[in-house]
Amino acid sequence: MKREVSAHTDVARNLAIARVSLDKNDLGPAHRSIMTALAEQPGNGEARQLHAELVSREQERDALLGYARLCARQADWVCAWHNAGHALTIDASNSEARNLLSHAIAEQNARGERAFDPSLDPQ
Repeated sequence: MKREVSAHTDVARNLAIARVSLDKNDLGPAHRSIMTALAEQPGNGEARQLHAELVSREQERDALLGYARLCARQADWVCAWHNAGHALTIDASNSEARNLLSHAIAEQNARGERAFDPSLDPQ
């Protein structure tokens, strides 16, 4: 009985951490917490719902990172900036998005082109 209460408390805590992490667009801790909760209670409806939301966000982030990488390979720094920046708004802790964004800004500045201004982005 004690083990079941402890497991339930751990799942509830992990789901709370996952919700806060998703609210902050911090997908790494959300992923860890959701997977831990699902390992303990695979049929937990809330954990499964949070997992579906997480997967959707991860897929969107990954697609944007793919576009940003392609843009960077083509030296299209505005495109790289736009896609990496959007990926970073989806996953604020993503180091690849942050690095691509920094690289795009540095390349743009090194070329003496105008500084990035999100308000001027044509989208």
